[in-house]
Amino acid sequence: MIGLAKKPTVEKVSKEYGTKYGHYLFLAGVLLALLVGAFSSFLGDYTASAFGILALLGLLVGFLNISENEVVPFLVSAIAIVSASAAISSALAPLSVIPGMDQIIPPVVGFVSAIAFFVAPAAAIVALRTVWSLAQSRR
Repeated sequence: MIGLAKKPTVEKVSKEYGTKYGHYLFLAGVLLALLVGAFSSFLGDYTASAFGILALLGLLVGFLNISENEVVPFLVSAIAIVSASAAISSALAPLSVIPGMDQIIPPVVGFVSAIAFFVAPAAAIVALRTVWSLAQSRR
């Protein structure tokens, strides 16, 4: 009939809103990681809370934002980010003895650590969902 639209299914609506909110949660996580990295020396007792929020945002992104087509690129990227975070932190540590670098290095190391702390839970969720999907398809 003319003028009648198909009623959207629950899966379509939840996927549409999940992707939309997942996108915003991802942006919030990256911005929070940037802020935590830049101001980690000023956070004091709130550092653990900030990293907890980053982990929670990462979990939500893992649940909401990664589709089946994005699993492999996301997991490869997550491995690269977490590995690079460790390498950058180790490589920059000796440079802090250079005058003036002791002001620059901690925010950079804090940022890459915060990004890794945000991405790792998302990668864990995506990896577990993939393993679950593979196990279900073997039945």
